Amino acid sequence: MDSVLDQVTAQLERLGEYRERFVIRIASLPADLAFLGLLDELREAAFSAIQLCHLHEQQAAFPLVRLAFEAAQRVIVLATDDDYARVGVDAWLYYLRKDTKIVQFARDAQESHEWYSRRIGEMVNIWSRYNPAAGSLFHEASERLDAFRKGKADNFVGGDMGAIVAERYQKLAIGLGKSPSELKELNRAIYGALSRESHARIRLEPEKLQVLEDGSVKIVPRSIDQADRRKLVLGCLETSLAEALAATAYLSQNRDKHSAERLQFEAERLAAKPLPAHFRPDLGLHLIKAGGTATTFRFPNVPVRKVGIFSDGTIRWSANIKLAPAQEFIATFDVPRQLATELSCGFRRRKSFIPS
Repeated sequence: MDSVLDQVTAQLERLGEYRERFVIRIASLPADLAFLGLLDELREAAFSAIQLCHLHEQQAAFPLVRLAFEAAQRVIVLATDDDYARVGVDAWLYYLRKDTKIVQFARDAQESHEWYSRRIGEMVNIWSRYNPAAGSLFHEASERLDAFRKGKADNFVGGDMGAIVAERYQKLAIGLGKSPSELKELNRAIYGALSRESHARIRLEPEKLQVLEDGSVKIVPRSIDQADRRKLVLGCLETSLAEALAATAYLSQNRDKHSAERLQFEAERLAAKPLPAHFRPDLGLHLIKAGGTATTFRFPNVPVRKVGIFSDGTIRWSANIKLAPAQEFIATFDVPRQLATELSCGFRRRKSFIPS
């Protein structure tokens, strides 16, 4: 069982690595904030449940595992939506409304309304500088959420969350090594087990009842296998974390793909512009246009004749690079301050490269 605990811990660490690498982009600001919030909810619940398993307090871990399960479902739904940015606005606004209800209970309706309006205003003010349609997008999201509430769907997608997750499994089946139908049945079983263990219920589970002579009843409790309960906790966590990892990888790959496509389009547009006489085309634009984003290129024997050093310690220089006899480009190289020592070592090894 310790091997399963180690595996769950490793999954949680991998999810943390994804979290650290995830970059919030202004184009999808509300969606990215909602996604990271749900991911953090999952990670925190899973971490606390793991700590309780270390203490062999499985029963106390069940509500946290249920929370992790529900957060993982929402991560899947958001990360795999074909219109991630739009659904992300709905998700961000949905949870803001949830928080507003808490403010209302703690204070009053007027103060909660002011708090809600202020939070919306702050977000629109920031986002509208880069997206002029920000105000209308939040207005449309508000209308959708109102319609969802009338339909009795208490979530940001307006439908049965479990059914929607089951549909999205088709996008994640390869990453999880299971068919969509297998994943659907697995999660039904997990949901049933977690619902039973994480809600208030009659927890008297007698092996038998003994009626004593005075009319009182003695309960002989049923023996509970704690090893099985621990196995259930860790198994549910393992599944939720694996699904969240697959969904996060799916989103990251889609974001990288769309970024590469946008860069390639812009590079083609800029590279088509005419150059003044004796100017060389830009190597970066050429490589991006050829689909070379997120690719490592090695350039041996790059001439370094004159360098500039910026206030942050970055070293920069430009040089002409020949990819073929008839293909010569201008390239700019940046060396961060942390690698300046390695650059100076290269200068010493190759004296002909010492800057003039």
